[in-house]
Amino acid sequence: METIRILGTVLVTGAASVTEYFWKGPKAESWSLQYHVFFKTIRNVAESGNGRVKPERLQELSRIPSFVPRNCKIEAMFFRRSKEAVDFCRGQAHFEWHHTANDVDNLVDAELIAAGEDFDPEQVIYMLHGGGYVMGSIQLNRQMAYRMAKRSKSRVFGPNYRLAPQHPFPCGLIDAISGYIFLLRQFEPQNIVLTGDSAGGGLCLSVLYAIRDMGLPMPAGAVLFSPWVDLTHSFPGFVAHGEFDYLPEKADQSGYPEYVGKRNHLYAPDNALNNPFVSPWYGSLEKLPPLLFQVGQKERLHEEDVAMYKKASESGVVSILEEYQDQVHVFQAFPLVTNRMARFAFDQASKFIRQVTGRDVDELISGHFFVDAKCQMHQQ
Repeated sequence: METIRILGTVLVTGAASVTEYFWKGPKAESWSLQYHVFFKTIRNVAESGNGRVKPERLQELSRIPSFVPRNCKIEAMFFRRSKEAVDFCRGQAHFEWHHTANDVDNLVDAELIAAGEDFDPEQVIYMLHGGGYVMGSIQLNRQMAYRMAKRSKSRVFGPNYRLAPQHPFPCGLIDAISGYIFLLRQFEPQNIVLTGDSAGGGLCLSVLYAIRDMGLPMPAGAVLFSPWVDLTHSFPGFVAHGEFDYLPEKADQSGYPEYVGKRNHLYAPDNALNNPFVSPWYGSLEKLPPLLFQVGQKERLHEEDVAMYKKASESGVVSILEEYQDQVHVFQAFPLVTNRMARFAFDQASKFIRQVTGRDVDELISGHFFVDAKCQMHQQ
């Protein structure tokens, strides 16, 4: 029944979107028919499934691997949760402590992904997947990981950190910090670059805060694809851009009656949403490594990501903001639809990685850049 309902939504929305495109024109100026139909369909499927599909089912579905070419090399790996990470998170004392956060015995599964044999064995990209902290996996992110690995000539290491509601904050953060500590045993910090999309991008910033506060050596930099930095939704743009983006305004929690009316997110209680390790917007960015922000002009998180870039720059952090015309949330994850923009974005991200790791002689230029539909960059 679930499959039939989804297929029905896809067919009805697809037909309606084609009609709307030719009758009223594209939703955004540069959207093609393919783009318009694809994202309208995704949005309607997400809205129709909101509250109908429980997180456990979403987690199961989001473990389905994305397609990658035959030369993609995937190595399954495991690492142990760090007691140091658990102790650090417990010491924050700003949030509700969950009993599963104490678990240091079970291993965290991960993948090491390479695009064939052409990579620098001393370099690694540490990828944290998105999914609103309730779904997602490195398996689903394999295509993004492959593209990053191919262009940067590095391997990508991605963990399957624990997800809410079974394992709410700070469980995912503990796993993400532990993964970085694991990498430090094998790579020099100046050869490690963090990257993440959406919630994974926000988690990257939380991990950077923890690395700094724990006195660990900083990585070379971080690439942030549409990072979710404010779970309090204090920026008006989250609602204003809802007519374009596929992200739902609010996740339905009817499948978990114990939370209905009590909290806004399955990831963390309301009194913890302004904790900087939950919402990096509320933290200090001082002493962080170089940051690259890539954000879609029409996405819900546009305003908060622009503000986060400005805050980083004002804090003395070398920061770059690339704002992509008419693009939606994490458009890089849909290369068949956003192919030209996605390729350009990955090229820019890989260039940044080579620069911060010292493999590119070009100078790293910070600033705010607008990328138009023809992939021409304009400094703002």
